[in-house]
Amino acid sequence: MTPAQFVTRIKRQEIEPAYLFLGGEDYERKRCRDVLITTLLTPEEREAGITQYDLNDNSLAQVVDDARSLSLFAPSRVILVANAEAALPRGKAEEDSDGDTAGDTAGEDADLLSRYLKDPSPGVVLLFDVRRFELEGEDKRRLERIRKFYSAIADAVELRRFSMDDARAEAQALTKSSRVTIEPEALD
Repeated sequence: MTPAQFVTRIKRQEIEPAYLFLGGEDYERKRCRDVLITTLLTPEEREAGITQYDLNDNSLAQVVDDARSLSLFAPSRVILVANAEAALPRGKAEEDSDGDTAGDTAGEDADLLSRYLKDPSPGVVLLFDVRRFELEGEDKRRLERIRKFYSAIADAVELRRFSMDDARAEAQALTKSSRVTIEPEALD
């Protein structure tokens, strides 16, 4: 799904228990994440309602455990999971061309996530973030492996880098909404 489709769904309150963000476009990533957070959490709930994990430092099992636990302080929660690609096994995953993951822990983690998503905790949204790899070029194969690992997550948002035309159009939209005038030549 595109970032625009994601934003539209969230604003319509069509919220899934988990999302997978793929790609290196930070501007769209921040915009999508902010829309999700502001839609789910009031300003007062944000301190207790947002939890951040890095899978370089934590296990996927810890994240799922936290998602299952109920919070006394926030009726809704957003769990942001950075470096989601770290849940995949190291070494053999790079060599394995058919996408099968090696290692029992990774397989167990994928099953754990799948079981959780069949019966997710109400009011909890998991946001898995893979920013290390681009959607095009050499990274495409790696991202397919990541997609397969996280196949239990129905909605993956593809965060493609802006083309020059897209960046120009976004800059024009921002200046228009801010009621600022910029000469067209300045945007080139």
